[in-house]
Parts: sequence; C-alpha cells; structure tokens
Amino acid sequence: MPAEAAWKEYDARIEAKWAHLRAGALSGLTVVQREALAGDVYRHWLTCCPAGSSSAVENIVRDSALLQEWAEEVPSTHEEMADLMGRLGLDAVLAARGLVIHPWGCWPLVMAAQRAAQHACRYAM
Repeated sequence: MPAEAAWKEYDARIEAKWAHLRAGALSGLTVVQREALAGDVYRHWLTCCPAGSSSAVENIVRDSALLQEWAEEVPSTHEEMADLMGRLGLDAVLAARGLVIHPWGCWPLVMAAQRAAQHACRYAM
C-alpha cells in the first residue's frame, strides 16, 4: 500500500472518531483526545491573559486565585459541573469543535482543563 493511501485511510479513521464524538455517542474520551482538548483550553486562556501585558497582570493574579478555588470544587450536580465547565472555557472549546460531552462523563477532562488553565496563567505571569 503506498504511503499516500495509508495516510488517507488513517485520516478517515481519525475523522470517523471525531464524527462519533460530535454525535455525542461517547461518554468518555481517550487520553489523547482529553489532552488535545486541554491544549485548546490552554490556548483559550492564553488569549484571555496574554503574556507580558502589564494591564492584564492584575486579572491574571485574580484568575489564578479563582482557578485554585475551582480546583478544590467537586461538583455534585449536573448544573454545577456545567457551570464549572463554562468558567474554565471548556464549553467554548467543545462548541468550537462541534462536540457534545455529557458533564458526568468528563471529570478527567475538567481536571486536565484546570491544569491547562493554571499553566496558561503561570506562563502569562
């Protein structure tokens, strides 16, 4: 099988997995999918608090404190989980990719998003 055909087959398999996710068919994510989405959260937070912006330093310090508080939260209802996902920017990241993931199936994703957002704030400082 030529390399070009192999890559086309691989791309088709990957797109099928993402299409499956977009359909809301999966309740959980693979580690690679979770970390890719956490990377999107990291980039989202970097746009909110650009590095080297003196006017944003106060906001970054505030956001870092908020992220620390949120890291200690353990949502007990669907609404609390959805709210936490929104505050982290995770809902925007999922919407940008056309993904729908049930909040109760994504606690590992929320934790990865927390780490990514905290890292983005540390980088911006």
